[in-house]
Amino acid sequence: MTRILGIKEEATYGVASDTVPDWHQEIEKGKAGLGGEPINYSGGSRMIKKTKAGALNPEASYDMKPDLKRIGHYMKAFLGNYVFTGGGSGPNVHEFYGSEKRILPSFTGWSTFDYFTKQLLGLVCESLKLEVSDELMNGSAEWKYKTETKINSVPLPADQKMIPGDSLIAFYDTRVEIEGDAPPGIVTNLSFDGKNNLNVDKTRGLGNRGPQRKPKAQLREIGLEFESTLEPETMALIEKAEYGEVGNNPSDCKVYKLPLKIIVDFCEDTDDQLILFFPECNVSVEYEASAADEIDVKFSLQALGTQRVTLEDGVTDIVTDMYVKLLNNQPKIQPGAAALSTLSITVNDGTDPLAGVIVTVTNMETGATKSSGATGAQGGCTITDLPMGYYGISAKDSESVDLDISPTSVLLNEVTESIVLVADLPEPPGGEP
Repeated sequence: MTRILGIKEEATYGVASDTVPDWHQEIEKGKAGLGGEPINYSGGSRMIKKTKAGALNPEASYDMKPDLKRIGHYMKAFLGNYVFTGGGSGPNVHEFYGSEKRILPSFTGWSTFDYFTKQLLGLVCESLKLEVSDELMNGSAEWKYKTETKINSVPLPADQKMIPGDSLIAFYDTRVEIEGDAPPGIVTNLSFDGKNNLNVDKTRGLGNRGPQRKPKAQLREIGLEFESTLEPETMALIEKAEYGEVGNNPSDCKVYKLPLKIIVDFCEDTDDQLILFFPECNVSVEYEASAADEIDVKFSLQALGTQRVTLEDGVTDIVTDMYVKLLNNQPKIQPGAAALSTLSITVNDGTDPLAGVIVTVTNMETGATKSSGATGAQGGCTITDLPMGYYGISAKDSESVDLDISPTSVLLNEVTESIVLVADLPEPPGGEP
């Protein structure tokens, strides 16, 4: 039985923008769980006496064999910035790059487990890894997500959205360039390890066990490693990595930095190409002599966000630690149509309806606001065409004075939602209502 993963970008965090993914992909290993450890209380006893449900920390991880048809989704999820250029009669151009953006795109995932499917809402990429040595390239991705729905079926083979021509990446399809040239020696192993360090602790608060908003990305860490045979030509790079410059002694304070490029070209499909470019990296080196074994040299690099790259349009310059250019025949990566909701509101003072009140809702993810008309005699009003998600709520009376209302937030995840707002009105002078 094939175990598959499908993903589709969301228009609104935690809300599926389509009922089917852009594609399905066979996976080698996958897991997804809510991670809710119970809260236990023992008092003075050696035994646990009471227990309650704990905070949810939904996480998913998948191991797969990357290909150049699907890898764009992973790059957009990891880096966040994306530019699409249609290729006309040639291949389409997908560009991805890292920036200071903290809010990354979210995705809906469909993950099968033999007899059932989990629909994972609000997937945000925590980490992405690629590794290749002497066979096929391996990949893995870790995700944080918002919530899930269990579906008691799996897609039939005829319903699986596989992509024709999705060739896997072999070691001979992959090459490395350092400072514009092939590295010295024979490169036998190459790996990329990127982390977004999502701050999930700040997504939960009072009143809800699970994430209430999209986690923000913190320091992006990008590490690269490649192993090469020790050759006379390797000495100069070893000296630069070890001493900061070419020479037989350590420099006083220099750190050697260089650009690195990973290029994937297929002989099966010359239109497909992947370029991972790291404009500037610091570099260190490690090697060991053991018995009569040939010495391997491991170079470790850390990407720096210090250099400019010009995008495909020839005009836009960016400062980045990682730039990706992907050529293939796949369409633009984008969400489906955003799901919209209508919010029906009733405002009262705990007893009687309040007329003339204007209610404003603020999307907690985007900051966009929208206001109602004034409430009628029965305290009712409506706000339409709201993208699904979490909203903050505020209200003003007929004289534009802020009202102290409860509740102050609402989750819209249905086409029509209703809410009753209760205003705590101050007592007039003399204590008369």
